[in-house]
Amino acid sequence: MHHTDYLSTFFRRTFGAMILLILLAMPFPAAAAGLQAVKSNSALLTRLDSLISNHDRIIAAKEARIARLRTSYADAVSDRRRLEAARTLYREYQVYDPDSAMHYARTASALAMRTAPHDADLLASCRLDEAFIYATQGFPKEAAALLDQIDPGSLSQQMKIRFYEVGQYLYSSESLFVDEGKDKHHPAILKANAYRDSLVRLDPDHLPEMLWAPIAMQIDSDDYKAPLKEVELLEQTVRKASEPSRENAINAYWLARHYESVGDDEKMVRYMTLAAIYDAEIENREIAAITELANWLFAHGDLDRAYTYLIYSSDQAAAYHNRARVMNVGSTLPAVREAYLKALAVRDRRLHIYLWILVALAVGLAVNVAFIVVDNRRLTRARRELTEVNAKLEDSVKARDEAIKALEKANVALSDANKVLSESDKVKLGLVTLAFQLTSEYINAIDDFRKKLLRKFRLKEYVELGVMLNDQELIREQYKDFYVAFDHTILSIFPDFVEEYNASATEEARFDPEQVKKSQTLNTRLRIHALRRLGVDKSADIAKMLNVSIRTVYNNRS
Repeated sequence: MHHTDYLSTFFRRTFGAMILLILLAMPFPAAAAGLQAVKSNSALLTRLDSLISNHDRIIAAKEARIARLRTSYADAVSDRRRLEAARTLYREYQVYDPDSAMHYARTASALAMRTAPHDADLLASCRLDEAFIYATQGFPKEAAALLDQIDPGSLSQQMKIRFYEVGQYLYSSESLFVDEGKDKHHPAILKANAYRDSLVRLDPDHLPEMLWAPIAMQIDSDDYKAPLKEVELLEQTVRKASEPSRENAINAYWLARHYESVGDDEKMVRYMTLAAIYDAEIENREIAAITELANWLFAHGDLDRAYTYLIYSSDQAAAYHNRARVMNVGSTLPAVREAYLKALAVRDRRLHIYLWILVALAVGLAVNVAFIVVDNRRLTRARRELTEVNAKLEDSVKARDEAIKALEKANVALSDANKVLSESDKVKLGLVTLAFQLTSEYINAIDDFRKKLLRKFRLKEYVELGVMLNDQELIREQYKDFYVAFDHTILSIFPDFVEEYNASATEEARFDPEQVKKSQTLNTRLRIHALRRLGVDKSADIAKMLNVSIRTVYNNRS
């Protein structure tokens, strides 16, 4: 068999091996189904991966911020300032450390009773802070007891919204313990929706922080009908959000739940990931978004991310002592871990298969190298012949290039000659213009002087007539005008006149070109040089034209 047949056989087998590798690397059907949604949101998912990797740095920054706030609390000199500092610390601890949050909530409540016992909003806000922490820790009775102490009718509009928000959170958290079958008529679910309904009624102006309430109230119903106006406003609010906060995370979460209900995986992943990002950036340990995102990724074959996110969720829930979240993550994590380990085992088996295929390819490659060497020798002979032909071609090209260079030199010489002719024409035109201008001005000046003399003669003012005839100032004025016209014309037709002069002058005799161009004025030495540049070489002629002595011309020329 000819060696080219061996090569074709080798490449056919190589192509077959590559097809096998591609088939082994193809994703499972579940992964392929969610591939487009993950691909469309790859930038957001990568950002979330980075935040989880840098989790320790986020905690360090939060702890440093808390340390500063605790210093401010310790330095407070009055109960009122201590109350403000305690409430600020509560907000910092609220979704980070429930024990510390409860401590500062109770401290704030005691300080509020002491400093403002009649401020219904302040007292209610402190009780709602405590109720929220009780709800997150799985103590619904204690949270409900605190809510029962508050009369919504005595509160401001904003505090009523807060009251119903905490109430719906309490009972929605309690509903997490309902069987997965989700009894739609369970008392906890009914109470949560009742509080959400109150929120919707209190929000006729569609406040950004309340837009999620209509969605949350209907999302788990069998005949979910999207509140289109609220969804549109909520999406606009989420898009405009620029800073991480719990409110922005909540808005993004419920928007994701909406798109999950209507079957839009791409937008569901986008907004659920965005909610998880906000939670991670503010170190919100009372989280749900990343857990649900992990479950979706697990169902669609992205086991690596699903496992990483669930481990993160489990750690956060355990750190926050949130029993509902721990149970929620714990019910899913074993299945994900088992699937993840199986995927690792499958990956290992694939790697072994790839290794054997690569070994086979290497052996085949070694066999075909020998044939390639033979072909290389043949190619070397052909290359040598081609080199000889190229050498002859290069000689022809060199001859052509030399002819082109000779033509280019001729063109350059012609161009230089054209420039000289152009400059000469410019000089001639300038000189003709100067001659006409000076002649015209001289004639006009003589005529004006004649008229003045005639007037004096007619009036028989012979003494004044004699004075005018003896006055040298007229001649000096005419020369001044002549110098102005002469200087302007020389600098116009010879733009580089001063530079040319400096090139032939000594260091101390040189002039500043910029200063001369700015003043448009030449001195006697430059005018003498200008006349020589124009071809007037005799000192006597130069002296007459510039109205200077011949000695001045000699001195300046030397």
